[in-house]
Amino acid sequence: MKKRLLLSLALLLLLGQVTTVFAASAQETLKLQVDTETVAAANDAEAPYINANGRTLVSLRHLKLALPQIESLEYDKANSKVVVKAKTKLIELYFKHKYILVNGKKVEIDTLPITRKGITYLPVRYIAEALGYRAEFDSGKKTIYVLSAKDNNFARYGLVQTEEFPVTLKAGSFELTYHDMYIYPVKSVEGKAMEKEFYLNNSDGAYKYYVKSKITIKNTGTNKISFSASDVSMKYRVTLGGRNTAYSITPSNTSMIKEFNSKKYLYQWALDKGESVTSNIVFGARGDSVDYVNVAAFLGDNYTSTLNVAE
Repeated sequence: MKKRLLLSLALLLLLGQVTTVFAASAQETLKLQVDTETVAAANDAEAPYINANGRTLVSLRHLKLALPQIESLEYDKANSKVVVKAKTKLIELYFKHKYILVNGKKVEIDTLPITRKGITYLPVRYIAEALGYRAEFDSGKKTIYVLSAKDNNFARYGLVQTEEFPVTLKAGSFELTYHDMYIYPVKSVEGKAMEKEFYLNNSDGAYKYYVKSKITIKNTGTNKISFSASDVSMKYRVTLGGRNTAYSITPSNTSMIKEFNSKKYLYQWALDKGESVTSNIVFGARGDSVDYVNVAAFLGDNYTSTLNVAE
């Protein structure tokens, strides 16, 4: 009987510790970065946080500090809503409805505004997107990123874009155009989504980052050009630093591997004179850092083209 009592007490203590740790992590505060600049909250009490649904929220005052387009933020208590006024946008968020109005147009959302300890918080993603930004979150760095670029997320890594997309490289008759580029840690929400969408296998944990791009390949010569599963040398690569070179990933789905000129995910391809194909591709990077972004195209040993697109 005494042993059972001691075991029960031990389990209760353990559960109490787990609950305490969980509560502490749930209340963990976050940083907010707009492009390459970290914007601090007015005080610690107003720092961004993650709600019970795993969504990131930012206080009214912090949001206005971070986004200069916002001219005013008003709490309309009578109608139970928050009104965000920008130069060209009027955004209305309701405390009881899972939608916002952007210039009168309804946009469905999955997180409500909330008043917490006397401070009103808004779901940052929907405000950012309504104002023309991208919103991303890195759980490892505990940072919310609000990015102004429409075709890349280089600023997330403190990089400045040096070439505007689309970027075209020519290696002999092989013409390769990058239309956009997004870099995500493999453990991020976006990284996990790409694994599912494109059947990317990283079971051994070798890849640290995924680099996703929409590309167009064109044959500008007279002879057929191609890439197949039996080819030893790659036709393209992305470099994220001195020793962090990323090569295109072979999907784990058999039908995707066998398909030529796929419009969903490009692995094998063959192009006759004047032909082209536009598709998605994901590169896997094994290094831990993102120091710059260099893209390259290859056709045999004699034709190579490289270009830095962010530093």
